[in-house]
Amino acid sequence: MSMYVIRTRSASDGSSVVRSLPLPALIAARPPLAVRAARRAIARVRDLAPAEALAEEHEHVRRLLRSRDHQAAVAASVARRAPVFTGE
Repeated sequence: MSMYVIRTRSASDGSSVVRSLPLPALIAARPPLAVRAARRAIARVRDLAPAEALAEEHEHVRRLLRSRDHQAAVAASVARRAPVFTGE
């Protein structure tokens, strides 16, 4: 069974554009470090108290903000181009 994500965005003329994307392809296009951190957080959330889960999430964010992938995302945004993620 394939899973798809429906994405809607506004076109320049004000109309809506709807696209169906395969979920694995959507995840694969994301920064690998962020995907791993999200998977870890989701896997552990049931075992943690809310304050512990929040503290763990903050640690993930602090680590990701120091990554080369984050630097690549910021540089790509400034240059108005697609980022290239290396998992570093």
